[in-house]
Amino acid sequence: MNQRFYFLLLIPAAYLLYVAAHSYVWWKGIGNSLGLIRVIGAVTPLAAVTALFGFDVVSDILSKYRKIMAVVSALLLLWIVYAGVTTHRNGFHRSRPQQILSEVCNYLKNSGMDKNKIYYFSSYIPYRLGIDPYNNQRFSWGVPHTPKLSDAIPDGSIIIWDAHFGPNEGRTPLDKLLDDNGLQIVDIFRPEVPFKVLGGYDYAVYIFQKKKSQKAKGLSLVYNFEKEGSAAHAFSGRKSYQLTAHQLYFNLLVKNIRDCCPDSSILTISGEIYPQKQPSSNGLLLVISREKGGITTFYRTFSLSKGTPGQWNHFIFSLKLPQTTHPKEILKVYFWNRKRAECWLDDIHLKVTEIN
Repeated sequence: MNQRFYFLLLIPAAYLLYVAAHSYVWWKGIGNSLGLIRVIGAVTPLAAVTALFGFDVVSDILSKYRKIMAVVSALLLLWIVYAGVTTHRNGFHRSRPQQILSEVCNYLKNSGMDKNKIYYFSSYIPYRLGIDPYNNQRFSWGVPHTPKLSDAIPDGSIIIWDAHFGPNEGRTPLDKLLDDNGLQIVDIFRPEVPFKVLGGYDYAVYIFQKKKSQKAKGLSLVYNFEKEGSAAHAFSGRKSYQLTAHQLYFNLLVKNIRDCCPDSSILTISGEIYPQKQPSSNGLLLVISREKGGITTFYRTFSLSKGTPGQWNHFIFSLKLPQTTHPKEILKVYFWNRKRAECWLDDIHLKVTEIN
């Protein structure tokens, strides 16, 4: 066996084996592989040495034409630099999530909340705030995995939950924070143009704060439909609510907003939906409206048409409600079955939380 054999075995073969193995685990979904190009960075030197071997072969062939070889080498070098810079240009700019996180960090600085202990999921947060991430007295990645999170963190603590790292690397679903009555939503940041991240989540960043013991204004309702529901399907328990094709509306809430939260607040609705068939576009809507004297002052809809038929699909929507200016303003939350779809609803949580 000559020297070339060992070269091919140790350099190109090792590179190809690594790429093949990574491609296989991504194809099979083994180990939660995402097929990221950065993983190939580990064997980039092997690829460079392999390419150099091929370049040497070409150089030997064109050794009689030194000027031509010099021009070819210069053009090749320029192409490598140009391709590298233009292909990975996004790495030199803030990504869309980082732009939203920058707004969050500026908000924390301007409000003085960055002085509190901060729990975060995205590693961009400590960099942007200029805080040592290893200072556990001030900063902590992730949150304690306890049944009730607010019992395990100090009063006034800030939690920055983002839709990418929170539910994935952080293993912390948004519902867990929303259902914790010891936490209060401070603000929500969303991009002007929505985009999805790993897991199919619409990107958003929520700021929570561990509130003190005094009771905050708001409203929290749970609909499990165990008394008046249908036994055909159930996400939990024995029954769920059947929305039939003959039913145009299903009211969840009709209430004077002063009885809920007259100040600025955040309304969050989550639950489970089981569509019988694939709903048509905007065929089933969740509607939030505010009315005074028969005049609609606020109106917002969320589509429930993207669920997979024949199985339970989780949904969660939230929005800010401005402070009311009328003593008789009514808050309405209801489902609008525009295209007369048939589906089942279960475990619906409706929460109105006051914003400090």
